[in-house]
Amino acid sequence: MLVTALLCSCGEVLFHEFHSVEGRKWSRNDVLSYCYDGSLTPTDNTGYLLSVEARTDASYSYKNLVVRVETFDGEGGELLSTDTLCCSVYADDGRREGSTAGALYQVGSEEAFIVKGTCDTVVMRLSHIMEAEELCGVSDVGIRLCSSAHGLHQSSGM
Repeated sequence: MLVTALLCSCGEVLFHEFHSVEGRKWSRNDVLSYCYDGSLTPTDNTGYLLSVEARTDASYSYKNLVVRVETFDGEGGELLSTDTLCCSVYADDGRREGSTAGALYQVGSEEAFIVKGTCDTVVMRLSHIMEAEELCGVSDVGIRLCSSAHGLHQSSGM
């Protein structure tokens, strides 16, 4: 979580939104959709740094939460990217990761670079790709989108 906050400090947070998971049970078929309208994007922006955040309770029984993220250039637009991001829920020693304000723990993934499309609007769709059909204990799942004027990709050594 600290790494995500530090990395986002290099770029302005443009969009940060959570969606609740009904009954705290995230089915593999449940796709969570987010839409950033581009209103805060700087003109020199070549792309975005995207990370996934999740809030889980004690009934979540897996070490990680692996999420498929698809980004689209506007509503019904061209696919910009597909990526897999991972939120570490438990450390190797079994302790909970992330921060808490009670019964829920919030964790975040590393960032992925998303190329800016031709539209101002970016649509992001998330689904879990865990082995289990249904994940119990997932309360909310969110997206954090930061500006990136540098165009750095994860594979570029950063």
